[in-house]
Amino acid sequence: MGLLMQVVSKFLSGPAIQRLDQIDMKIDYKDGAVLLPIVVIKHLENTDEIRHLISEKLETYLGYLNSDQHNKNAKSIVEFKCIKKPDPEICEFIESFSANFSALNSELRWKS
Repeated sequence: MGLLMQVVSKFLSGPAIQRLDQIDMKIDYKDGAVLLPIVVIKHLENTDEIRHLISEKLETYLGYLNSDQHNKNAKSIVEFKCIKKPDPEICEFIESFSANFSALNSELRWKS
């Protein structure tokens, strides 16, 4: 197996959502808006493990949005970047956090 395939294989063998204590990426738009994607490398199935990963990751993002590192006047979008549509129960679970993000001038959504 080539080196690249070994790296990819190791990456994909981990959980669907990784680096729970870190922001995956920040994209600043010219209009001042900010996109904060959450990279999802596997299908989000309706399991306790997936719910835990989502909760932990969203707590990290909420902490960032509420910190001095973030411009609270900027419209922010936190977006799960999914390889395919999550299970319906997981979509509902993600949406249950929406009010927390709205309170911080942010939108929470998923995209596949």
